[in-house]
Amino acid sequence: MNRKSSDFQLTLEECKRILDHISGLVVVDKDGTIRYMAKELKEKITQTEGENFSKEILGKNIREIYPASKLIDFLESEKNEELAVYLGMSGINIARMKALYEGKKMIGVVDFDLFSTAQEVDLFFNKLEALSADGLLDFSDRIKRIISGKKRKKAHKKYSLADIIGDSVPIRELKSKLVRMSETDSTVLIEAETGCGKELVAHSIHNLSKRMNYPFIEINCAAIPESLFESELFGYEGGAFTGAQPGGRPGKLELAEKGALFLDEVDQLPYHIQPKLLRVLQEKEFCRIGGRTKKMDVRIIAASNKNLALLVKEGKFREDLYYRLNIMRVTIPPLRERKEDIPLFVEQSIQEMNALLDKKVECVSPQVMKYFYCYNWPGNVRELKNLIERAMNLCVGKQIEAGDLGDFVSESLYGEMKSTIFTEKNPLEKARELAELEVIEKALDLCGGNKQKAAELLKISRATLYNKLAHSSKSV
Repeated sequence: MNRKSSDFQLTLEECKRILDHISGLVVVDKDGTIRYMAKELKEKITQTEGENFSKEILGKNIREIYPASKLIDFLESEKNEELAVYLGMSGINIARMKALYEGKKMIGVVDFDLFSTAQEVDLFFNKLEALSADGLLDFSDRIKRIISGKKRKKAHKKYSLADIIGDSVPIRELKSKLVRMSETDSTVLIEAETGCGKELVAHSIHNLSKRMNYPFIEINCAAIPESLFESELFGYEGGAFTGAQPGGRPGKLELAEKGALFLDEVDQLPYHIQPKLLRVLQEKEFCRIGGRTKKMDVRIIAASNKNLALLVKEGKFREDLYYRLNIMRVTIPPLRERKEDIPLFVEQSIQEMNALLDKKVECVSPQVMKYFYCYNWPGNVRELKNLIERAMNLCVGKQIEAGDLGDFVSESLYGEMKSTIFTEKNPLEKARELAELEVIEKALDLCGGNKQKAAELLKISRATLYNKLAHSSKSV
């Protein structure tokens, strides 16, 4: 097995080691049967598809293993080679596909990554720009047009998948789900608590889809008076009602043609509008007020911070509309369920506020980070970003200290009392002692068991803290 010939000096094991280091490498025959796949690509597909692949992957068809592969279209084309762009969990990667021939007969295709991440693409442009600036290349204008064009294109796109911060398992699973959702035109329902980033997710789905170059129109269902909602959504013809503009006015649906309409806070959709939206979803048509029915091509993405299924049971939301909206559902995990992502949000917020406030803050202190990990963040990412902004305004050093957090420390200490403290079995004095003990225990936990620091945090003397701890141990 390890024999070498004079014209080929590599062993089979050496060949495999080399092939496994070619990013994104996959080799298929002309029918799409996998002949080889690099270990790194298997792991990437496992993360995306949520499946466990074994060594038996060889011999299976690429259509079964990786339905999103651009190899599938390439196999059905008559091209010899092509570049494929994948928009996914790492933002972007660019692959090269090249047909393999035996004589004039195509026997398969090899596919491998030229650039695996958005950072590698940026690095490539930076290198070209540097070579051009040094006079080694003479296409600086071309590069500038590409780069400036890229920035102009990005300017009208508010968010993309790369803007979803986090490397936790819930966020990796969320990104994987968004990639799959972007490949269809089905209606999407986004459910999440306030401050989790529903708008960011909606933009990401749109900007990954084939509709990405068409409008993304937003409408906040809670921000529009009920009496104006119908004209805002559907538009109106001239003279349709008193005060209507002579030439009429297009509604949000019409403006979103070929693109997507984002219905934020859809739980606040006026009840009398709900059957009309249901008809839009069922028949793919609408009509302006006072106008004729028109066909439309718009993808609907809705979002709610309330449980729509519960609202249906309470009679506050139409059941038939709920089922139409709930074709594909995505739930954004709250920050308390992915606390390992907190340092990433902190770093990003500090960088943003440094630029805005012209400061040079580098980080938060270890003690502050411990507070952040112990807090449950009812306001989610928005609350964290607002807290960093407040602290940055107060911070005078290179790192944010506990004193820069204002009332946050006391709020995190006293904001989450156990419901079992206040019961019929506990008289007021006993309940007060239990509540006080819980706060002391939390303060000690935040301070790593250091009683002096805990006393300072609680704004009591060290002797008082010892007395309270001694009293609580006797009463247990």
